[in-house]
Amino acid sequence: MDTFTPSLNPDAPLNQQFSPRMIQNNFGDGYAETSPDGLNAYPAQITPRWSLLTLPQKQSLDAFFKAHIGVAFFYTLPDETVARKWLCTSFKPTQNATWWSYDASFMERFDLT
Repeated sequence: MDTFTPSLNPDAPLNQQFSPRMIQNNFGDGYAETSPDGLNAYPAQITPRWSLLTLPQKQSLDAFFKAHIGVAFFYTLPDETVARKWLCTSFKPTQNATWWSYDASFMERFDLT
């Protein structure tokens, strides 16, 4: 499995969003029990953005994301020391006057492959 190592870190802030998966059993009279849906029920989603990219930097991101459509990769977030497995769910390059910006969406994966 490949490791994503961009030439520069994404812009700050890098927001993480968590959408926990839960199972809820409803009992009579309004009682309910809720629990996490299995192991790793709290996958993260991030939306990294890179600004002020040169054309070669933009092309490098394009090449990596196009080669990994539907394929997970390892990526270590800035200020973290352990790589996590991610899947790029969307990416969007934008050309400005003399530079590029790049937006992507990653979803954390826990599968074995």
